[in-house]
Amino acid sequence: MEHAGNSSLNIEALVPFVSTAGALGAHPNAAASQPDNLVAFPDNDEAINRVVARFQDSLPEWKYRSIGLASLVRGVRDWARDLWARLVPGEWHGTPIEQRPVIFRFEWETPRVLGHYQPGRNDIGFRWEISINPRHLIFRSDVEVAETLLHELLHCFDDVAGTVPRSRNNYHSACFRKMANDLGIPCTRYGASLGTRKDSRFAHWAREGGLKGEPAARIEVQDVPLVGPAKRAAWICHCPSGMAVTVYVPRGSELRARCERCGARFERKRTSPTRLREGPVVPPVREVPLPTSV
Repeated sequence: MEHAGNSSLNIEALVPFVSTAGALGAHPNAAASQPDNLVAFPDNDEAINRVVARFQDSLPEWKYRSIGLASLVRGVRDWARDLWARLVPGEWHGTPIEQRPVIFRFEWETPRVLGHYQPGRNDIGFRWEISINPRHLIFRSDVEVAETLLHELLHCFDDVAGTVPRSRNNYHSACFRKMANDLGIPCTRYGASLGTRKDSRFAHWAREGGLKGEPAARIEVQDVPLVGPAKRAAWICHCPSGMAVTVYVPRGSELRARCERCGARFERKRTSPTRLREGPVVPPVREVPLPTSV
């Protein structure tokens, strides 16, 4: 396969035959002429997703480069069930929210995107779709993939609970960001991952499950009290001119972080720091090079 995530799905490949009896325009004698081994396609979302899961599990040739996606998706599915049971809220304002059988895809997307959740129905009418970007699977650890998975499961929770906000920031509402932060997988208001905290509930789950990799926050800043207008110093990575990321932190603080693109540690910019108005200790980070879950 050229790309792991095709936008279409061959429905007829999922079952031996899809019955057309009673379909609009079907011949009255069509049912009599059809073979005896008819299998009707499931008529509800939960059953459809379970059929797709069984079909995916039976594909030994389903690969991305050297990674067998059939075996990977089985592991991801197991993680999803356990993450939902242990970390995702069980109710919303007193209403129980049950886990749904998620349909998993591996759609090839831009390097900035780690994965996505599709609220409502996707382009072929399926519900509860989570996609993991396969271009990152070669070098991301189990912990990092599971972090993206939990992020998307929180979107699924919002969808099932009916709380998906209509906003410009890819539905990463303040409520969503609080849930993610409380679990130890903070993100920006546009969904850019800020890594995982080592002392978090998610990190404990990953260690308990024996996942490969170590939780690590991508940005770690020493807080200092703000007195009057904040004075911030610019820290910059080693990316080429025009692509470098600049982060402003309070003067006197140390920034311990590496750029996801060039891999180098941020260093203080030698030019005079820009004076900004008083605001958060860490202003919003430029989103372009940070991987994003949507």
